Amino acid sequence: MRRIQRFNSDTRGIEGMPVRLVIALVVGVASLSVMMNMISGISGATVIARGGSARLDGVEAATTDQNGVAELELSPELRPNQGDGTVEFEVKPPAGSEYADERGNTALLVVSD
Repeated sequence: MRRIQRFNSDTRGIEGMPVRLVIALVVGVASLSVMMNMISGISGATVIARGGSARLDGVEAATTDQNGVAELELSPELRPNQGDGTVEFEVKPPAGSEYADERGNTALLVVSD
């Protein structure tokens, strides 16, 4: 009981905590901050669609809105006797931001009727 009272009245804060716990707290807070940025949409990013093994009439691009949503209207075509193909996407972060697109982007699978 005496230990609990001493802990409650201790005003040293982080000074009395073990080093491992302090590191875990700092890393946890940094990770949560990064994850929260990943959850929210990024406005002003440019999304570019290019034909992969499926053909597009050209390169299509759109800019994300305040919710991080971009809309593209695509009409991919497959070559004769081609069962499926892909459209490739690239995301360019807003100019002057600290964001970077370091992960590979998912390709859109196009299948024939």
